[in-house]
Amino acid sequence: MKNKGLKAGVVPALAVLAAAALAHGARAGYSGFEASGDSAFTVRLAGVQAAALRWRRPAARPLPLFGWKKHPPKLQSAPITLLERTGPGADTSGALIVLPCDFGGHETRCVMDSGNATTFIKNDAFSRRFDNEYGGQLTGASGRRVQTAVIYPGVLSAGSIDFGSPEIFRVPVRPGAGSPFVDGTEAYLGIDVLYSKRSLELDFGSSPRLVADRPPSFSSAENRLQRTPSGHLLVSIAVAGETVPALWDTGTSLTAVDIKYIRSCPGAFVPVGSVSTVDGAAVMQKAEIYRVKGIVIGGYRFDGDVIGMDLSHLSSILQRRGVSVILGGNFITKLNWYLDLRGKTWSVSRPQPLSQAATP
Repeated sequence: MKNKGLKAGVVPALAVLAAAALAHGARAGYSGFEASGDSAFTVRLAGVQAAALRWRRPAARPLPLFGWKKHPPKLQSAPITLLERTGPGADTSGALIVLPCDFGGHETRCVMDSGNATTFIKNDAFSRRFDNEYGGQLTGASGRRVQTAVIYPGVLSAGSIDFGSPEIFRVPVRPGAGSPFVDGTEAYLGIDVLYSKRSLELDFGSSPRLVADRPPSFSSAENRLQRTPSGHLLVSIAVAGETVPALWDTGTSLTAVDIKYIRSCPGAFVPVGSVSTVDGAAVMQKAEIYRVKGIVIGGYRFDGDVIGMDLSHLSSILQRRGVSVILGGNFITKLNWYLDLRGKTWSVSRPQPLSQAATP
């Protein structure tokens, strides 16, 4: 759908809540803003901290230590539905990756969100059937706090992909603009469960799907995959002629670039509009949209739009300095991805058939 409100300034927004990896009884992680009009832009740019009130069980099974050839895993997959997002210009569009999920026999739809340190589910009749394992609180970028709880609803799967029985954060649902659960989705799958697999492959060809535990097969050059102390994934891409680390975030429909980086590259970023965003605590902020040429991912060059905002908080959230880009769905979905989580490499290839042009 066309968004008629993005250029005008303030648009209705959806808050995204998240939690983060446990470190000695306390949690700190990445989540952010979601700004929306009719097309529901998701721009997750703010830090969220979640404090656990007691120790918890491991959220995901550790990666096996044996090799691919000696003990080949069973191939698992799930069909992908793309939730398209359209903004103020032809280049301002993105997508969220939605998967069919099952929580202990409860079938629903989930957003694949590699930018979330943990997995969370809507506070509804289903999730309230389970006792709280322990309590906690989420703190938005504004400092406002939201109470939450952790539950264990049973085995979690997406299609035939088995994620075991991880802990799930149950988050409150705010009416109207305060809910991140759009188009029938009830949960966000975080990097905690995604990283429990040996590999992840995103195929955006004629039958889009997520494949887990496929042995490496791409012929393109491999690139180093970095994992931050907070558990998030970083990939190196080129933006405005400079190679930078980028947070690989499938839960963001539109890529974000630090405003200081944009200002350091005069002429490379052209402002095309603005949008209002809201953090997980429902605090509104304004963001500018910029058009940029020459984003290079694994040798493929793209032009498109990004959100410009202050990302200085990412250093403390990711526990890693120098991250000025959040790579979102508007660029991620233009290529097929293979992430070897055990070998810590990534590679990309053209979707077949190619849905959007890229220049190698």
